[in-house]
Amino acid sequence: RPLGIGMLMGGAFLGILSALPAMKAAFGGLLSSKGTGGDHGRDELSLKFLAFSVVASFGVLFAAAHFSTSPDAGGLLSGVDPWIRHAIVAAIGTGWIWFAGIIIAQCTGMTDWSPISGLALLTVLVIMVLTNEVVAAVMVGAALCAAISEAADMMGDLKTGYLVGAQPRRQQFTEILAVAIGPAVAIIVTIWLHKAFVLG
Repeated sequence: RPLGIGMLMGGAFLGILSALPAMKAAFGGLLSSKGTGGDHGRDELSLKFLAFSVVASFGVLFAAAHFSTSPDAGGLLSGVDPWIRHAIVAAIGTGWIWFAGIIIAQCTGMTDWSPISGLALLTVLVIMVLTNEVVAAVMVGAALCAAISEAADMMGDLKTGYLVGAQPRRQQFTEILAVAIGPAVAIIVTIWLHKAFVLG
């Protein structure tokens, strides 16, 4: 088991290292385009909506950390007050999801390739080091994986929408609303399968 985990983490780090040139170019392009949006910003979702989404994401991650960690779990944050520990985990998760989402979206827009699995495994490793809680690490890693996958998919859809004359605001809003359909269907199917075959 340790060898397999080491191979997974090694592959994740190598995937991130191989993507560093694309990530560097993406981040440089993001910085160079700052303040040059002009009237195109009117076609995007408002910053108020994005700020609300960030706060809501922090709240969800805070609740997930609160209900999935125990005071005596260990980790680097073992001696910290539980509420502060949960806030730190939620803040790290929210900030890393925001940063990784930007980089992944830019990489996908320029190269049509992104190291999603590597970033997700790195997130799981960081949360495990901080909290030593498997459930919390997997939940934050899954949240990051879903968020950056949605960012990569949205970038591809925006490119296609630009070619056919679609409005980015409507595309973004529709994809954000529809993102909950997948987990809902997966959970319902899993429950049905468990009732029929008793999974696990």
